[in-house]
Parts: sequence; structure tokens; C-alpha cells
Amino acid sequence: MKEWLKSIFATEPQTKKDVIEMLHNAVLRKIIDNDCLPMLEALVHIDDLKALDVLIPRHQMDVLDINDSIENIIDKVIATGHSRFPVINGQISEILGIFHSKDLVQYYKDPKEFDLKDHLRKAYFVPELKHLDSLMYEMRLHHSHLVIVVDEFTNVVGLITLEMIIEQIIGDIEDEYDSVEGERRFTEIKKGYFRVKGFCKLTELSREFGIQFRDKTVETISGFIVKFLGRIPVNGEIIQISHYNIEIISADQRKINILLINKI
Repeated sequence: MKEWLKSIFATEPQTKKDVIEMLHNAVLRKIIDNDCLPMLEALVHIDDLKALDVLIPRHQMDVLDINDSIENIIDKVIATGHSRFPVINGQISEILGIFHSKDLVQYYKDPKEFDLKDHLRKAYFVPELKHLDSLMYEMRLHHSHLVIVVDEFTNVVGLITLEMIIEQIIGDIEDEYDSVEGERRFTEIKKGYFRVKGFCKLTELSREFGIQFRDKTVETISGFIVKFLGRIPVNGEIIQISHYNIEIISADQRKINILLINKI
């Protein structure tokens, strides 16, 4: 391995493509396990993604109001399966802090003593154009698992969790609450622009947004695009199919993870 490292670094890589080729070469030489390659590729490309590319938009955010009773809060925790919630003061543009559901446990025997105001953690706000690699570093630095995303005018546009960023590297993380929480397969981020996960079914796109991609041999938008191209597209690639532009936001050597669709 020492000799191999000397040989590959004899010529300094100039582009990300060079780095990816080096990684593939390492897999061929059995220095890196093939199962690790998608994660390493995702790490190389993680700085291509911005907060805007992966956020949950404001109209899909699950929030608590500062005046919610403990009963309402418990109902929302059970219904969503979330552990952390932004807390608002009447409207989503006024976020007061973040609440963690574990703080409910100590009031199990005496719920009348609970006051949501006493359990607010500081909310961190980040710009929508912030790159995910920098955002992940800052979230670790602040020990923050959830941040609020704002636009240039400080309007709230959505939220991002640390888990969402990690999923861009290792793929979707499924836990016991996923069936309750639901996987956000598609999001209309603005009128006519749809951020879609690769495993979203063609029938769902048709039903929800009227996007008609028909193929009896595939079920998902990822499979449809791969069949159309005859290959897996790369990050940043833009494809025109029918009356739609499709931009590949995140893909690895095995599949398309996230794409952006807009009607021409």
C-alpha cells in the first residue's frame, strides 16, 4: 500500500474527477473496499450541495407554538416521531428556539408544572446558500442537530437536521420511526420546481404534481432516468426529458439520490 500511495500522489490531482479516478483505482487494487466507494465519492462531492438543496421547506416543517399545552406537544411528538422541534410565537417567521422531546419525561407525574418557555434551546440560523461541508462542521461545533435555514432577507425557508446531511454521504438512515415520520420523497421548493428523491415512484409524481413519465419496466424516477440515459448521471448534470429539465443534485455510482425537476 505504501508504494501504491507514492505512485498515485506522484501526480497531484487537479480536479475532483482525478480524485474519483484514484479512488476507483484503489478499489481495483483491492486497497479500498468496493462498498466504501459510494461514501467516499459522496464525501468528495459534498461541498457541491448547499442547504437549499436538501432542506425541508417551511410549509412542511413540524413546529410547536410557545403557547401549546403539554398535551398538544405530546400528541405532536407521537404523531411525527421527531425528537426536536422549532418553537414559534404564532407564526413560523418568529422562531424562539428549539425544544427537545426528552424534556417531557421529567413531567410525566406532574404535567401541570411544565412550561415550554423553560426548555427552549438556542436556535441556529444559517443561509440557504451555505455549503453542506461547512454546515456539518458548524453543527458539530455547536452540538446542534437541527438548524433553521434563512434567505438573504432572513426569511425562514426551511430546516436541516444533521441526519439529513449524513444521509447525503451514507444514504438514507431508516429507524423505527420512519414509518411514522415518513420519508419526504418530493418537495415543491418553489412554484414549478420540485426536489425529488431518487426512489420516488413515477405514479407519485403523476398523482402529486401531474408530472407524466411513463414506463412499464421501471417504478422509480431514478430507474426511469438511468434507463433513458443508459447510464447513471453525474452530479450537476442537466437532462431534458419531454417538457422537463432535470438537474442531478446528488448521485453516486449506484443510483440517483436527489434531483430537481422543473417544467420548461
